[in-house]
Amino acid sequence: MSGIVARGCAGAAREPGLTGSRPSVLDFPVYSKHLLYPAHARENYVVTAHHFIGEGDYSDRLQTTGGNDPRLLAAVSDAVRGAGLQVVADQAVPFTGGGATLVWVLAESHLVMHLWPELGRATVDLHICDYRDSNREKAQRLRDALAELCFAPGSDAWRELSVGDQPAGG
Repeated sequence: MSGIVARGCAGAAREPGLTGSRPSVLDFPVYSKHLLYPAHARENYVVTAHHFIGEGDYSDRLQTTGGNDPRLLAAVSDAVRGAGLQVVADQAVPFTGGGATLVWVLAESHLVMHLWPELGRATVDLHICDYRDSNREKAQRLRDALAELCFAPGSDAWRELSVGDQPAGG
């Protein structure tokens, strides 16, 4: 089998306490979409994720800035950092008619926002991975900040998916 290098849950990449070259989850091969961990990792690390999917009517801020405004990328990036998470890269892709898809690659996974100005609607896809410690509270803080930033009050609806195994005794 040939391996493909994993490119997800990058928050695991800098964990202190590992000996030698401190292997990164980015270096482990992936076969059939399943992450294969070395023996020491299988014993000590549990990777879980918190996936929030939200939708709602545009907030006043989205009505004003629109999807192709760098102020929106900056405001969301500030919210990510304010929640204790790390932005690796961001990109806005505008579409004819004013719609846009905005993407933030996070050290902990990703955030994607889709904007439909003709409908006055937006969706948010937030996926945050854990590594040793839960990032659930950070993910919830960011979800709450995004709800306020992106959606009109009372119009947002969120679904949460918990992904992966829970640690023993946790």
